[in-house]
Amino acid sequence: MVDAEVVLLEELERLSPLGGFEHADWADVIRRAQVGTTSSPGREREPARRRLYLAIAAALVVIAVAAPALAFRAEIVDFLTATHAPKNIVVYFARLEVEQSMPPGVGPGLFPARARRVTSLRVGDKTSVLYVAPTKRGGFCAIWGSNGAPHCVTARNHKGSYGSPANVGWSAMYPSLGVDTVEGEVFVPDATVKLLYADGAATVIPYVWVTAPIDAGFFFYEIPTSRRLGAVRPVALIVVRDGKTLARQAIEDVHTTTRLIDRQDRWGHSIQTTPEEVWSKRRLVFSFNLSDGTLVELWVMPSRQGRSRRCFAGTYVTGCEPAVLRGSTVQLSVGGTGQHAGALLRGEVARSVARVELRYEDGARQVVTPKDGWVLLQIGSRHSRPGHRLVRAIGFDRTGHAVGGSSFNPATPDVYPCLRLKNYGYGVMRCP
Repeated sequence: MVDAEVVLLEELERLSPLGGFEHADWADVIRRAQVGTTSSPGREREPARRRLYLAIAAALVVIAVAAPALAFRAEIVDFLTATHAPKNIVVYFARLEVEQSMPPGVGPGLFPARARRVTSLRVGDKTSVLYVAPTKRGGFCAIWGSNGAPHCVTARNHKGSYGSPANVGWSAMYPSLGVDTVEGEVFVPDATVKLLYADGAATVIPYVWVTAPIDAGFFFYEIPTSRRLGAVRPVALIVVRDGKTLARQAIEDVHTTTRLIDRQDRWGHSIQTTPEEVWSKRRLVFSFNLSDGTLVELWVMPSRQGRSRRCFAGTYVTGCEPAVLRGSTVQLSVGGTGQHAGALLRGEVARSVARVELRYEDGARQVVTPKDGWVLLQIGSRHSRPGHRLVRAIGFDRTGHAVGGSSFNPATPDVYPCLRLKNYGYGVMRCP
């Protein structure tokens, strides 16, 4: 094995130990993959999602800063003749498939044993290697060794294409130092990737094209330190062909938009907010203890940007958003709070929703009343057992008409508490 791959494997082992599953926080790696994607469906809480992504990035490999040249020369790699990935990487992709296939049937459908070593580049003073594995539906999953965050485009459409010209994104290891890397995939072989700066300058970023069954180009670029802040910072990543912009991803000024302020709630517990929240005008909406004694609270408050937005801060969520709920009238989710603490139903409903009816597998029903457009409650022990779990939440207006709803898969692991974890394979341990 060449030295570059030794470096990669050492970094992967540190990020998520492939040979020591009992100590690995694989769920953290999956969160990176989910947060990092730029094409996630549904409504996102943008500030909260970006803060989470930036916080995760801060925990990754510390990349020594250097003024880089081009990431690598534009090249074409024949996937079928490329070097097979080492065993550690095969296991990594296998574990990714197991984790993302919960609940069953929703995973990428990976072929871990077919993973290939595609290319490598210098990131700071280290070598970053790109590994790619195909999926059963004509897509792929890829990972750069320098960031440890896998990304999957799992399928193609009926015409054999990925349905979009590109998938591009950016990240910041330390928000106070600005955006440090851009990366993504190009699905049009003769396109050009450009990084645009606030002063009008631009950098062309080369990519490596991988042949069938992948048929995609991959790029990763470290932004020079002199180009990360202020009037010369990056503002957009675009993909163009024949003078036409095929894809564009705006890049935030994370130096200013992600600054966090440490607050204290009435119990002296730390809560982080952004400068947008008017903390002095906060109102307590929910406050209760989980079955294990954990205090759960949610505060709402005005935004400094006016009445068109509102802010919130609490045990599990913090951020600001438009004051009027967009999209579905009922946007609820069920999330686990720990192996023994239980599950929380949380989310928002439109102003037209006067009550929410919860329906369980065993036919039981429960009515809850939203507060300030929020629903937050712990699902009791009775409805935490298989066969009794929540499957549907329906919102009704004041006249009794159903105006929307949310569905839940009761077989999703790690949502409800359990006495014994189940091994789903490759060391992935979850509550069933």
